[in-house]
Amino acid sequence: MNFLGHFYTAASDRSLMVGSFLGDFLKGPVEDHRAIYQPGLRLHRAVDAIGDRTESFRENCRRLRPSCDRYATVVADIVGDHLLASGWDEFSELPLETFVTGCHAAIASGLDEFPSVARSVAIRMIEEGWLESYARLDGLALSLERFRRRIRPPLDVDRIVRTVEQERLAMMSSFRGFLLAVETHPRIAGLRSQRPIG
Repeated sequence: MNFLGHFYTAASDRSLMVGSFLGDFLKGPVEDHRAIYQPGLRLHRAVDAIGDRTESFRENCRRLRPSCDRYATVVADIVGDHLLASGWDEFSELPLETFVTGCHAAIASGLDEFPSVARSVAIRMIEEGWLESYARLDGLALSLERFRRRIRPPLDVDRIVRTVEQERLAMMSSFRGFLLAVETHPRIAGLRSQRPIG
């Protein structure tokens, strides 16, 4: 999962959303970081660990691998946000726009205390409307382009987008299985029940 997916699994809890977002930026032992971030960091890491082991996630990695080779796992995470956003009404009773507004409010509430890189990404995510853009293929392409700039050799973004278009039904079916595995895992339920302190 990428940003939208991690916000989604935080179940609209503001503190969990913030910690889940920071999971891409705060490394090392969870206990080394502020107490208020720790439950969200644990949730982020658990979602990644559980999701990466599901066969349904691996199915989408296999579908994408011919177009992105060793980056298939990361690309599958990004594509997962597109599948979640484009099929949003199936997964949430809240409109996507309403949910995204809540995500932005959660991030904005702690922005001043974020590490500099996380703060920069958060500001761009809000100002450029990344989360809602994931619902569109051009938004998926922009997200892949942001990733492409950071790696060598570069990705063929157009080929990945074509793969998603051609394999959409199968990929969405696998994504449903992946999301179900994450949502119903007892570890996730336990982490969601925790409330940050501090």
